[in-house]
Amino acid sequence: MEWWSIIRHSVDTKIMVRIPKAVFLTKAKQLQCEYLAECLKHNVIPEHVDVNHRWLNRLLATYRISHRRPNRKFKVPRAVLMQRLEIFWIVTAKLRTMVMVHFGYDPTFKNIDQSPFHQNEAGSKEWGTLALVGQHTVPLIENHAATRERWSLNTLTDSAEEQISDDNMPGFEIMFKAEGKQVEAKLQAYVLKKKILGMRVTVVTGPSGSYRENDILNFLEKHLPPWGPARRWEIFLLDAYAPGLTDNVQRFGWLRGYLIFTHGGGASMVCQTNDTDLHQWTRKRFIDKQTALLLRKARTMGGGLVEATREENIDLMIEVMQDPALHKQASKGYKYTGTNVALDGSEDWRICREAGEFWQELEMRPKVNAAVAEVKAAFERGELPWTFATVQSLITPYPRKRALDVLLIGQEDEATEDPEGVPWEVDGAGGEEPDGDPEPDGDPEPDGEDFDPDDWAEVPSERASAVVASTHGDGDSEGKPQSAKAEAEVTLSAEQADVVITHSSRMNALEQAKDILGSIGGVMGASLTSLVTRLQHVERKQLRPRLEADPEVGKALKASLVAEQALYHRQRVEFQEQAQNTKDLKRITDQFEQMKEKIRKAQKEHKAAEAVVTASEFKKTFSLAALGQGKKNGGGKDTCQKARFQVMDRIRAAAELSPEQANDWEFFKTTWDREMADAQQEKWGELFAELMQHILNELAAGKKEALSKFMHAETQRVLGDVPALSVPGITRQ
Repeated sequence: MEWWSIIRHSVDTKIMVRIPKAVFLTKAKQLQCEYLAECLKHNVIPEHVDVNHRWLNRLLATYRISHRRPNRKFKVPRAVLMQRLEIFWIVTAKLRTMVMVHFGYDPTFKNIDQSPFHQNEAGSKEWGTLALVGQHTVPLIENHAATRERWSLNTLTDSAEEQISDDNMPGFEIMFKAEGKQVEAKLQAYVLKKKILGMRVTVVTGPSGSYRENDILNFLEKHLPPWGPARRWEIFLLDAYAPGLTDNVQRFGWLRGYLIFTHGGGASMVCQTNDTDLHQWTRKRFIDKQTALLLRKARTMGGGLVEATREENIDLMIEVMQDPALHKQASKGYKYTGTNVALDGSEDWRICREAGEFWQELEMRPKVNAAVAEVKAAFERGELPWTFATVQSLITPYPRKRALDVLLIGQEDEATEDPEGVPWEVDGAGGEEPDGDPEPDGDPEPDGEDFDPDDWAEVPSERASAVVASTHGDGDSEGKPQSAKAEAEVTLSAEQADVVITHSSRMNALEQAKDILGSIGGVMGASLTSLVTRLQHVERKQLRPRLEADPEVGKALKASLVAEQALYHRQRVEFQEQAQNTKDLKRITDQFEQMKEKIRKAQKEHKAAEAVVTASEFKKTFSLAALGQGKKNGGGKDTCQKARFQVMDRIRAAAELSPEQANDWEFFKTTWDREMADAQQEKWGELFAELMQHILNELAAGKKEALSKFMHAETQRVLGDVPALSVPGITRQ
């Protein structure tokens, strides 16, 4: 158990490392061999212990340790997670204060989030089934393809618990994976025919079954009410999924009366109410209802493969989500996660679970108070007018962490907290062995292959001498210099050796007999097996009085564990030192490169400055009509399109593009303008002017990369499906 504790906390005191039962059992057998060796050295007759799976299950149950499925898988290091949580809580406090000083009320919150589901959700999550104890094979017939056929549930939560009732609940949307619009039209017609009370339900399809920018915009348009005189400003939260981070989404929310802010990547499992207080309950109820449906269909069909249709899954999800208590529980989550607790600190006690731990560890209350005071002071000085740009300036961007910022489709943050809330529950049923069905002594571990004991062998020099200080836990340091040579090497007497050998031989013979008799079966086999078990018990009972306790044996084994702990500690310290040295070297190298870069930037900035001066001093004004406003397809190529090209080229002269973007500028300019004109028609002139004005404002603020970012985003959004030929550059010999 000491070894397990050392491994358990060798990485972090709050984050576990994976330790299968097979590894634990292998280590126990290794320690047993070391125990026997120490007994031989100290002339002690060892006590026989059958280190097998039955013994392991009893040991784990005694110490309240069970084989658990992980319910938290962190996507980012803990330090990065804490940094992003701190930014989230401070920014939400600033936005709330901004609304309060301008309008006199504390805004409510809404949050949307996508959660992956499957046509057979129970099968995809490998949920168990009831079966007879001792049954080695548990056959199950189900459509395996349905367990992999993914669809997305897009849920909406609201912090205004008092407004949630039977006839007013947050809606949701389901996106199925399908090409074209025929399936979508069919499912939409099916939903429209249903009498759904208290909420708005929509269904769409997509080529991947996951949301993109247009899908999010369509969802917001359908589920967010337009701005009106009776409306109040609200704060709208999304997770760190790329389609929700675009400027189009931000501006659409502003037009509807919502201040859009995102959770940091990997942080939604801590502070996003959809993940923490809605999805796990929704999934559990959905699986229960879907399983009952499949059971009814199987009984009706008399067996065979059964599956739920898309329409049936829609009906099941509507049935699940039409429970106001489910949405009220999610609403309370805004307090539990610290999102909208009182700004004066009177509700800090309501922040709980992981959010509460991080809140206390980060000492957030003084930081939140400082952020609130900062916004109030700036407002009193007249520095915070109610504009889109001002609100955006209050949102601190999350620091970039390269690969940690990449969130792929299907990798959405999803909390998987145990819905039943049981702090420690074994996989099997109550009354059985902790790991399920009792295993015969000596049977192989069912959930993993055996590990090589050599994997845990220590370096002899590390075991020979060690001075150890405790690296975790409470109490004084244990361990003093130990030396194998200092111990008296005493061998067993001939009589003692005979006792040990005889006992071991008898126990092995009885164990083999037990295995043979167990295969007979029936009443006779059970009776003979019981007799052998009693003989084993008598053999152990007869040997026990002859065992002589020797404290030196325990002392030697204790020293072995202490030395092992010291090894882990030294390896960790060495790794940290190496990492620090690498970091220092990189810092010095970066400083040297920065000094050289200053010289190269001087000429580049000079040329850029000349371009900006040229573009600003020789201004040219274009009317919206000249840019194609009110004209079919954005106007003719010789007039309106030519004018738009002049605007883009002037902005190009004052901006910075990458070499690849500069090479593709003409293609982007012409193709992008054509696609947008075809899509926007008579509205293209005004929209074009707004987009270009936004880039000009960015450039005026010193953001030379504004056009580059715009070109990258629009290439992905608009030109992703446009056929084109890309050829490599020509290298001159």
